[in-house]
Amino acid sequence: SSYRTSVAVFDVPSHWQDQSIIAFRLPAAPGSDNDASFVLTKDTSKGVRSFSEYFDEQAGKVSRALPRYRELRRELFQANECDAAWLEFQFEKDGRAMQLRQIYYDRGFMAVICTLTAPPAAIGFYEDEWRRVMASIVFDPPPASPNFPRP
Repeated sequence: SSYRTSVAVFDVPSHWQDQSIIAFRLPAAPGSDNDASFVLTKDTSKGVRSFSEYFDEQAGKVSRALPRYRELRRELFQANECDAAWLEFQFEKDGRAMQLRQIYYDRGFMAVICTLTAPPAAIGFYEDEWRRVMASIVFDPPPASPNFPRP
């Protein structure tokens, strides 16, 4: 199978699982000492489960794993011609408050997750650019379903 990135195309064995992580560092908001990040990940653990079941499980794991977790928003919706979910929350990391905004997309047997991470006071600084980036996402078409001959 061929694999493409922004800098190369290369062949990988078909039994390797693609769990790509693409990360961007965003400049610090005015008055903030902390950078922000935008990360896109693929999660092949979704498998054949329904998207809502997968999303509820992921949201539950996050809420139990992070110190001082406080959920701000959780909803299912449609975007980019597929089922999607919004999970936004705050937590503490190394004594500092952080805010994560995650958009999950149902891509069949996998999920694609877009995560914006910033200090809570700075999240609004990234709002317009984040919305432009999210609106620009165009997913590759799903692979064609196999067409088996009838006996």
